[in-house]
Amino acid sequence: MELANILRFPEYMSIPEYTKAAGVSVNTARNRIKAHLISYIKIDQVYLINTEHSPVRQQYNSGSKKVGRPLLPGVSESQLRSVKSYARGKKRRGDIYFTAILSGKIKGVVIGSEVFAYVHELDTL
Repeated sequence: MELANILRFPEYMSIPEYTKAAGVSVNTARNRIKAHLISYIKIDQVYLINTEHSPVRQQYNSGSKKVGRPLLPGVSESQLRSVKSYARGKKRRGDIYFTAILSGKIKGVVIGSEVFAYVHELDTL
């Protein structure tokens, strides 16, 4: 069931998901990001790897540098906050924010397995 207030970007993986799928270490994934060998975005201190532009099972070397970074259509990335991190920072339970997203009170953005929301909407709860 798709909800109108939730945008999904399943082509992204968090670093732990990527390392498990690719069979590499966390340090290898971070080194690939640092060297711009894989396509990624960073939102609220969370790195998300685009597996459409950087397939999990592909071999990467210094000659496979990615140009630019993918953009999320219709999303203002600079205003997004991780719901888990935001709740932790406010010393509140995360389910308050997840329930607000599922009930349609605020917009949610699911990127890989991470859930984000706009900070101005989170502040209203």
